[in-house]
Amino acid sequence: MARKRAHDTDGTFVGDNPETPQVNEAWQETEDVAISDPEPVNLEIQSPDPEPIAAPPAPEKVEVETDVRTKLTTRTEENNPFVPTSPAVLEAAAKKVAEEEGFELNRGTSIGARLLARSRKMV
Repeated sequence: MARKRAHDTDGTFVGDNPETPQVNEAWQETEDVAISDPEPVNLEIQSPDPEPIAAPPAPEKVEVETDVRTKLTTRTEENNPFVPTSPAVLEAAAKKVAEEEGFELNRGTSIGARLLARSRKMV
């Protein structure tokens, strides 16, 4: 429901509080103050090199296949990505990493501790 407002017969608005200064009086007070415009800020990021760098060409399919085949034929037990580690050994290594790094081993940090243990080849 709309609020009912009091208006004079000439169509000007009469406020609820008579102590409120009129809009024209407030405008005259602020009109005396000189406002200086600050310098505009440059928001664009300037790149050091205007020309884009082209991506290196993709390797040939034959090169990728031979690279994968040589890695698979020369793998050892230590360097075999397909042999999973024992979960018990991995958990023990994760606990050791947590002790060394000084953080509590919980559900959130256990994955990171396992990854650290694998990267340090503790498993």
